[in-house]
Amino acid sequence: MATKQEWKEMYTKSDLKGLGFTESMMEDLLPKPILKTNPKYKSAPQMKLWNMDVVNEVMESEEFKNRLKARERRIKAAQKAVATKQNEFIHQVDLKIEEIEVFNLDISDADLRQAVLREKDDYYRAVGKFTGILTEKSVDSQTIDRWVVNHIRHYYTTYDSEVYEMKGYVGKNTGYLKYQEAVLNKIAETYPKYKEECLRQIERKRDTYLRYEY
Repeated sequence: MATKQEWKEMYTKSDLKGLGFTESMMEDLLPKPILKTNPKYKSAPQMKLWNMDVVNEVMESEEFKNRLKARERRIKAAQKAVATKQNEFIHQVDLKIEEIEVFNLDISDADLRQAVLREKDDYYRAVGKFTGILTEKSVDSQTIDRWVVNHIRHYYTTYDSEVYEMKGYVGKNTGYLKYQEAVLNKIAETYPKYKEECLRQIERKRDTYLRYEY
């Protein structure tokens, strides 16, 4: 088993990757690794280690430096390509935003709310969660407002089809958030009564996006 001092004089594969080595560079430029028993997990596969002095000497070679520069150029080129694709996609989203339309419903607000409550009744019956007919008295107003805004977004805009088309694009999360906010703002503009709920949904979506952004 290697002593603590011997471990200090060795690089692991993770160390090498942190120094800029790729798998092919390890294979081509370094000697075969030294195999040692994992000091923490005896049953784990043996660890691959490289002598620091040998690695440091290789890192001073022109071949390593040239390959490292070439790798960095490839990374920058890939990042630039991703940024270009994302900018192009966001531009397309901006064009879609200009065309957002919320169809003005030819029914009273009271009838709209009743229609949404009936829709929820049908849904709960379908999934086996029906607990009685929903009414303005049995459901709090803020919940009904949320249901109404969602109903308008899904049935009286082209939101669903536009978002579906965003799948697979670079920057889809950013584009999705931007487009959804624009739709909610348009709903708030068309139906001022639901502006507060639209703003609540925008804040919730932003919080969710920031939490899961990667």
